[in-house]
Amino acid sequence: PVYGFERIVDPPPLDVDVGRLLDEFGNGRVTVGDEWRQALTAENAETVERLSADAHRAVDEATRADTPSGLEQSDFHFPDETWARVIYDMAVAHSARTLDTQRLVTSLIPLYFGRVASLILETRELTTDQAEAFIERQAVAFELAKPYLVQRWRTLDTAGAQRQVVPTSVAG
Repeated sequence: PVYGFERIVDPPPLDVDVGRLLDEFGNGRVTVGDEWRQALTAENAETVERLSADAHRAVDEATRADTPSGLEQSDFHFPDETWARVIYDMAVAHSARTLDTQRLVTSLIPLYFGRVASLILETRELTTDQAEAFIERQAVAFELAKPYLVQRWRTLDTAGAQRQVVPTSVAG
């Protein structure tokens, strides 16, 4: 109704390798962990590293020969609020030129994989309509995190203005 058309049939199911997504996210701690620590606030970097370790552990448990559990039983979850704050941190890092754009984008890839894996695991038993409500929940998380972005952006603007102050006189 919002877009002027009504969905008559559900989209076909997608075959996604959740294990690979979680593995790539888990490996992100090693491959781009330094970039995460530079671009994200300390609290968010710590949360992302913990989530990355959780992803690695979920893959390990699912692939162990002695007690294979399968990823279907995984309770891995990348919270909406954390995702919103990570994306906002990355936007601030880009504006501040904390990292080269290529390195920043590269560091986002494992994070994206972790978020997608979480969404798949959390929506696997939902109907299409329920999954759409789930996605709406993510949009609300971004709206609710907007004050966080504004605060970070203002801090960035203040820091930038202080760095650009040029002395009016030089002793000599």
